Amino acid sequence: MSTDPPPAGMTIAEAGRILAVAIVLDPRLPQPDAKGFIRGVWHDALKALPFQGAYEAVIAYYSSEEYRRDRNSIAPADIVAGVRKLRSVGNAPPYKALPGPAPASEEHRASAMAAASELLKRHPEFKRTFAMPWSVKRRARDAAGRAAAERELRRVRGQGS
Repeated sequence: MSTDPPPAGMTIAEAGRILAVAIVLDPRLPQPDAKGFIRGVWHDALKALPFQGAYEAVIAYYSSEEYRRDRNSIAPADIVAGVRKLRSVGNAPPYKALPGPAPASEEHRASAMAAASELLKRHPEFKRTFAMPWSVKRRARDAAGRAAAERELRRVRGQGS
């Protein structure tokens, strides 16, 4: 199974291929015109779908019991419904989660902290609104504690030498 992200959508050429497949399976469908109007309309209706999903929906429709019973020609709405149905059955490929934002550089982080500090100095009423979460306070307290421990260790080592 592919872990690639889903394609953005169908091109007009792919919509023409879907229409051609449907026409081969059901010659009652309108034949493509020289100016490409029919292909363009099908593209407008199907452009949000991936080509492979639309192709599979057309094949599934013309292989279905419903088609054998009713003999109705397929329409773009049937293809959209077919793609949704195929996805809902659990046949959708798994996709990788999108990566998160890149970590900020120390320079960018320091600049943002300076700007936030300046804002809070100018507007002390925001301190109540934008209180630091406990985890940030704890990390700051832990960092201060580590710094104090390092100073104490340097002091003790300096006396012991």
